[in-house]
Amino acid sequence: MNLSPKKTISALFIKRVEKQKNQIAIGSIKNKKLDFITFEKYYDIVECIYYGLNKSGLEIDDKVAILSSTCKEWHFFDLANLCSGATVVPLYQTYRNKDITYILNHSESKFLFLENEEQAKKIVSIETELKFLKSIIILKKLKKPTEISLKEKFSIIYYDDLIIEGVHLRNDRPGIFREKNLTLEEDNIATIIYTSKTTGKLKGSMITQKALFSMIKNISNTLNHNVNNEDRTLTFLPLSHVFGRCDSLLAIGLGVQTIYAQSIKTILSDALIAKPTIIMGVPRVFEKIYSRLNKDFFSPKQFARKKVFDFIKERTTSYFEKVDDDLSPSISEISIKNFGYHIIYSKARKALGGKVKFVVSGGAPLAYNISKMLRNSNMTVLEGYGLTETAGACFLNPISRQIAGTVGVPLGDVQVKIASDGEILIKSNCLFSGYFKEKELTKKAFVDEWFKTGDIGEINYAGYLKIKDRKKDIIVNSLGKNISPQKIETLLKSEKFISHAFVILNSSGEITAILALEKTSIIDLLNSNTLSRDNSLQEISKNDEVKALIKDNIRETNASLQPQEKIKNVSISSENFSVASGHLTASQKLKRDWLAEHYKVLINSPQIKIF
Repeated sequence: MNLSPKKTISALFIKRVEKQKNQIAIGSIKNKKLDFITFEKYYDIVECIYYGLNKSGLEIDDKVAILSSTCKEWHFFDLANLCSGATVVPLYQTYRNKDITYILNHSESKFLFLENEEQAKKIVSIETELKFLKSIIILKKLKKPTEISLKEKFSIIYYDDLIIEGVHLRNDRPGIFREKNLTLEEDNIATIIYTSKTTGKLKGSMITQKALFSMIKNISNTLNHNVNNEDRTLTFLPLSHVFGRCDSLLAIGLGVQTIYAQSIKTILSDALIAKPTIIMGVPRVFEKIYSRLNKDFFSPKQFARKKVFDFIKERTTSYFEKVDDDLSPSISEISIKNFGYHIIYSKARKALGGKVKFVVSGGAPLAYNISKMLRNSNMTVLEGYGLTETAGACFLNPISRQIAGTVGVPLGDVQVKIASDGEILIKSNCLFSGYFKEKELTKKAFVDEWFKTGDIGEINYAGYLKIKDRKKDIIVNSLGKNISPQKIETLLKSEKFISHAFVILNSSGEITAILALEKTSIIDLLNSNTLSRDNSLQEISKNDEVKALIKDNIRETNASLQPQEKIKNVSISSENFSVASGHLTASQKLKRDWLAEHYKVLINSPQIKIF
């Protein structure tokens, strides 16, 4: 498909609707069944939301915030605003009240789309602090006290009523939506995405219509020969994150069917219903899927002879090593790989609906054992790379050849170079136009026209990019050796009983790890008489059997690390890592400064000495 020369999301949307108006566009799951709408109906919904917002006083460049979990209505509302010339400001539903207050005020948002009673109560609790908010659009019916509280200060309208009003207005004044789209400028700020940095400060990246368009075009030009209108994605990532937003726009970019999951917790059951051919996710999602599948299907206890299972794992490792090195596997390796698929790994593919062709992973490194499990299940693993400041994906492993452990090659017009200190620099039309109200910060983010990503990386012999770590997170030991904590943390998290890992140097300059445990997994694994699911994480963290298991596991991990990377001390957290508790950012990244202070005692007085 030749994309419109007008580099805006609205122009791309109209072009796609004209091409595929009677074909499936969006799907959702209700009562264990799929409900579809065509591109023509998709257009009608977006158009009616536009008319309703226009009647409510929405003007070009107005800031419109969205506070909701991932759902098709989130996307419809987003697209209507992108097509109107307004600027969309996504908010994570997990944000604390102070973060919501800051973003709504800093962005000067006049309109807010919120999902339900829980989110509405957050707004009620901070309503006196909100300086610019005028109107609220609500998806689900609120309880009377909450509704009355909001009405005292804001103009409110329910989502369904907004669409009904939009239908009447469209009938009275047809054609205005299309005319508006034709005049929309490419440099219009389409969205401001605030990122919760590991240091705690929120920054709003301004992304233009042209940047969003360019990101979608880069993906389209790369994948359009490998996907068609019969392909389906299962969308469950937070749409407030740039990766999830990218996923939601693939319907208009590639013409694929976008199926919205009921929630991120129902991925496996939803996959059986949706039968997606493409799944986009972050490693944490695939780690949970792996843990579930490992428990259900891959436990050696389910095979009469454990050695058969171990043999298949070993031989498929050599199979993929040869494939990655452009060598031909032996006939026996091919036969064992196929045999392993039929008796073991086909179950993983069936658990994801049975039709997955591509798994796209981004946001953090994907552990080798998880990548291998997916590849053994005959699913092509496309690891990629992108940032909020690049409007989404800017690197991807090609479908023609993937190299595990890399994020692939530049997409479309993306140019890359490595600075003298190893930092990855990027130039592209998909780059953001700066941080909102932060001129000095914006200036520091560029060297000439090259964006400084803050990531350390290298380009291999085949032109594929490998990410080593965040520049500011690199550990320098007493001998001046650079150590990547992310590499060690990824290895640690490959164990299903470790949910999170934080690696840091202690006051003696030794590598120390703080581990958060997956309670159910470690209890099932130990099968101990002294532990049960009734035990708290605090009790589990002090258990001697648990400590012995962790010590053995760390020794195995150390065997694959360089001398300067080896873990010498370990402490077990008595609590889960979460956004609410402050351990993680809204996008599930470690808050390293916070963790270093929070676990200062455990870091410098570890529970377990490895050697």
